[in-house]
Amino acid sequence: MLRAHWRTARRRQAWRHAVAPIDRGMAGATLPNRRTRIRGNRRDTRHRILSTSALAPFRIRNYRFQWPSDLLTSWAFEIETLVLGWYILVETGSVLLLTILASLQYVGTLIAPALGMVGDRMGHRDLLVVLRLTYTALASTISFLPQAWKIIQTGKTKDISTGMYVITVAGFALWTSYGLMLRQWPLVASNSICLAVSAFILTMKLLPQTKKRAVSRSIKDKL
Repeated sequence: MLRAHWRTARRRQAWRHAVAPIDRGMAGATLPNRRTRIRGNRRDTRHRILSTSALAPFRIRNYRFQWPSDLLTSWAFEIETLVLGWYILVETGSVLLLTILASLQYVGTLIAPALGMVGDRMGHRDLLVVLRLTYTALASTISFLPQAWKIIQTGKTKDISTGMYVITVAGFALWTSYGLMLRQWPLVASNSICLAVSAFILTMKLLPQTKKRAVSRSIKDKL
């Protein structure tokens, strides 16, 4: 009788020691309210949407910056195509030149396999950086050519800002000098071309009207 009572007391004591940590852990816990459950459901829904194949890359922070930049770059290319096509058609009236401009956009497909092999060797991120820098150099170089050609054709510079081109020439001169000090020849080449074209435009702006016409006439005769 005493032995049975002693066993029962030992079992109760062991049960209390086993349940006590659980009780202490649950003492500060509270059940989630309705607002917390709604937030959790929204978070789970957002996670499921972003986990799909189309939106999964947007979970990466750097991709969320790169995607809108690529979108803006594509818009810029489309606007550039529209403006250049309109300019060529208005100035020359040649449908052939307009067709050549449209065809030049697909030249990149001919070298796409080679770029793929280069990307596999040097890394796709490094190749993307090189291509973006190339786009920047070409855009800054070619952007002055239509203005220079317009001056050669008409010999007029009244709509050109002298102060802007003084700052532009000074900036390209500094960048060219900086590239020479660093011996970065791609930087020197792109800025030298921009410096030459912008300096020509500034020189034509500062020349008297009679000399402007003489220079433009001599250049047209050589071309």
